[in-house]
Amino acid sequence: MPSGPGWYEATSSMDRRRDHSPPARWQDFEDLCLKLWRPRLDDAKKNGRAGQPQAGVDIFGRDPTTEAWIGIQCKQKGRWPPTDLKIPQIEEEIRKAESFEPPVSHFIIATTAERDVRSQEFVRELSDRRRAEGKFSVDLFAWDDLQDLLHEGPEPGLPVIPPPTRDFAGRTDELEELRKAVREHGGAMIYGVRGLGGIGKTELGFKLVELVGDDYPDGHILVELGGTSDHRLSTANAMALVIRAYEPQARLPEVDEDLLRIYHQVLKNRKAIVLLDDAAGAEQVEPVLPHTGCLTLVTSRKRFALPGLHRLDLDALSPEAAQELLLSLAPRLGAEAARIAKLLGRLPLALRLAGSAFAERPDLEPGEYVRRLEERSERVGLVEAAISFNYEKLEPELQQQWRALAVFPSDFGAAGAGAVWAMEAGAAKEVLGSSLYRVSMVEIHGRRYRLHDLARDFATSRLNPEERELAARRHAKYYLERWPDLGLALFVGAALLDPFVIGLGSLVSMVPMLLEWHNIRAARAWAAAKPSGDDSEG
Repeated sequence: MPSGPGWYEATSSMDRRRDHSPPARWQDFEDLCLKLWRPRLDDAKKNGRAGQPQAGVDIFGRDPTTEAWIGIQCKQKGRWPPTDLKIPQIEEEIRKAESFEPPVSHFIIATTAERDVRSQEFVRELSDRRRAEGKFSVDLFAWDDLQDLLHEGPEPGLPVIPPPTRDFAGRTDELEELRKAVREHGGAMIYGVRGLGGIGKTELGFKLVELVGDDYPDGHILVELGGTSDHRLSTANAMALVIRAYEPQARLPEVDEDLLRIYHQVLKNRKAIVLLDDAAGAEQVEPVLPHTGCLTLVTSRKRFALPGLHRLDLDALSPEAAQELLLSLAPRLGAEAARIAKLLGRLPLALRLAGSAFAERPDLEPGEYVRRLEERSERVGLVEAAISFNYEKLEPELQQQWRALAVFPSDFGAAGAGAVWAMEAGAAKEVLGSSLYRVSMVEIHGRRYRLHDLARDFATSRLNPEERELAARRHAKYYLERWPDLGLALFVGAALLDPFVIGLGSLVSMVPMLLEWHNIRAARAWAAAKPSGDDSEG
């Protein structure tokens, strides 16, 4: 929480992301801007001292990726009565910044004024024209945008590889094979034998990273490719996600070849781990394979060859490991663990669902579980049968909430779930962590949540049309309003270019935007399919 003259915590709970009033003094506002941009620029500092001519630049620093100069103008505006930043004032600040030495490649105007659609539109169009003319580009940060910076902190959440689940069991031989492959090849691919889902490919990757991670001190990055979903991550977006893990404020080029060059430059001379999870095929993965020095791990349900990567076909757990996993979750199963493990095909996801069910419901008898599982597994797969059993044990309201999570194509945060459920993020976090995670109906990776793709398919099949429409509407509204530069027009049915083509909007939101790109793209697709003007509330 920032402190000092002019700061206080607002009492309104209407929007928890906007819980600060701006500094009352312009000096404090400059100090705040320096604090916000210092982690994002190299050698960021104030320009001169009070009373000296500053050529429209109050703070300047270098872009760590391009080493070009970035200039920031801090415009203090009255809050009551509210005063806006007028377009002539914007033009005047840009004119003054033209004379700053050395020349800047990008100019940011930060203001305590509220967001204004006309000003935003003016700056976007002007910035595009200036870029086309070879002049510096411009961004406008209103107070709401600075609130987002404060909310995200100086280091927004990065796509780091989480630790394996605490009940990880077995896989001793596979891990030894993979560690040998890391030493000899510098990378590995983990397949699900016969394309099985729920066999533990991703968790095995997490476990391997835990074992060898100390040898790669420069970062462990998870890139969820979404190969089994309808929202696969493009190669450009995958590279951008890795770049932003190291350079959150980097402005990315429009040409894929230039993006590829920056990608390899960022990873050059680094010893890092990149886990490319759920790959659709070689064409999605091959362009983003890092250079020697980094460890590359790939998981996929499909078999395909990539140069320099060892391939491992992952089968079900051994009988001993399957029993160990079940008993670690539900010790009361005792001798029945072997029978249930065999019935579940020794698939880790199914075993985890079963163990969680027995742990949370002392009245559940092994015989009843076996009987009902046998009935279902004749019609659907083993994992789906285990999901079905746990789902039916949820309270009706919790069933409805869990079904609605099918609208998320990949992982999501508590605030996103809260938006779909029409509740506060804190309450949603409690439901996710205390009610759903305990029975293995959601996975938790760091501060993010997700449904296994088989669980998502199951939930989707249980959604009725009205629920599906409501969940999709709330999902789209949340993600398109959170990134208004990308989504405002789309929410009324218009189409936008890919954000990498239009310059990615403001610097502040880029890393969070990339983490949410699956959700933003799904929201865009839903909104684009709606008739123009259809922006009714959910």
